[in-house]
Amino acid sequence: MKTGSEKTISLTLPADKLFITAAAKVAEEFMDINGMDADMSKRVQFGLEDILTELIEYQGGYLSNVSITVSYTAGRHGLEIKIRENGIPYDEQTMDRYSPEKDEDEGIEGIGIYYLKRFMDSVEFRNLGKEGREIIIKKHIQGWEERDAEPGIEEKTKGSQTAPVDYYVRGIRDSEAIELAKCVFFTYGYTYIYEAVYYPEKVTEMNRQGEMISVVAVTRKGEELMGHTALTFGEMENVAEMGVAFVYPKYRGMRCLETMTEALLEKARERGLEGVYVQAVTSHIFSQKAARRFGLRDTAILLLRITPMVFKAIKDYGDSKETLVISYLQIKKRVETLKYAPEKYKTVIEKIYRNLGFAADFARAGKVGKTGARASLAVTLDSYNTATIKVMKYGDDFEQAVKKHVKEICLNRIDSIYIYLPLAEHNTCYSAEILNPLGFFFAGIMPGNNGNDMLILQYLNNCRVSYEDIMLESDTAGEILKFIREEDPGKEI
Repeated sequence: MKTGSEKTISLTLPADKLFITAAAKVAEEFMDINGMDADMSKRVQFGLEDILTELIEYQGGYLSNVSITVSYTAGRHGLEIKIRENGIPYDEQTMDRYSPEKDEDEGIEGIGIYYLKRFMDSVEFRNLGKEGREIIIKKHIQGWEERDAEPGIEEKTKGSQTAPVDYYVRGIRDSEAIELAKCVFFTYGYTYIYEAVYYPEKVTEMNRQGEMISVVAVTRKGEELMGHTALTFGEMENVAEMGVAFVYPKYRGMRCLETMTEALLEKARERGLEGVYVQAVTSHIFSQKAARRFGLRDTAILLLRITPMVFKAIKDYGDSKETLVISYLQIKKRVETLKYAPEKYKTVIEKIYRNLGFAADFARAGKVGKTGARASLAVTLDSYNTATIKVMKYGDDFEQAVKKHVKEICLNRIDSIYIYLPLAEHNTCYSAEILNPLGFFFAGIMPGNNGNDMLILQYLNNCRVSYEDIMLESDTAGEILKFIREEDPGKEI
């Protein structure tokens, strides 16, 4: 169904005459719902039945494994019907061959097209090449332009609340998981990156198991959900991601997101977490500003990390992949360890550490000869068409192992690869010498448990980055991006 004043319904049927009546019945109901007069409706049904019959008979059985899609659209200017299939090719003359001057014994093939052309405004035949063919039938209906349009999502949910609302913050209840899904929908539609929020039962179970810690803002009167944010846990047991943050449009501007974030950070302290991090988009700076306000500091920039999210409050969003900024906040005292960083990255890593308030103690290890050990790499692919390689253990075959995985990943047309290298391992000193020639370049660092931080390098598989479109809030993020851009082997593409 389309938003605003257009309403569309589509029906896909097997190419079998038994289903022609179903298509006509749907057309009848659709036109009745949209206020079309009965005489017009019957004419459309007659023409539609004849066209579908002609299409199926013309194919001579070759459409047995193919379907026909019929779509009906009622818009401000009238009715549009599309009939689409990809069977044996035909042209307009094949279908439009009826003439009232023919003798009865010559047959009535094509009579449906003939009558539709007489009382509809246009009947267009389109060749779609490998996609098949399409017949488009249109009828302008006087007066439909003035009909009141059905309000879309934005009109129903836009910030109409002006008076302050008394609310409080608490943990989510099982019954509110569906309200969270609605809140996500009204904020991002179905484009939000953390898919679990669209499954109320998953949100409930994850909160019960401690895999997610949700905090919600609710009105004191009526306990209506206003917004949500949460901690989620991955491989790092004592470091959580802070996000899954939404506020119903009508409750924006009441600082409930700030209040929820404060409560969430208190939950993190109660659980004894070492730190939290956020991944903020760079198509705008709102998320970055919010993270900075709570003391998080930028540590990495992952180019083209996710598919774009459609934030309904921001109309000017692009359709290219979204670059993310990782920001981190240390909650309890950190265990400092020596870091084995590549020489060329020490300066930029030291700036990142100093901005976090961490010590930047680097060590230099001598190269180790052959040990007979094999490298261990953990490779994961995600729904954003990106891959992550985590170095679990270095080995004599490290370079060959990385090359093999990169080749396989690129052959599968994955857009980008992010490799995580343990800074506590002395072999990381020499990782740039191996990985830079393969096309990897700097992304940043990811602080970890007990000072076990990771160096992140990234690889782009023939993807262009529009650096000018990346919006950053902090000077540190700007310096990181400048370093990344200078090192990006594809910057001139």
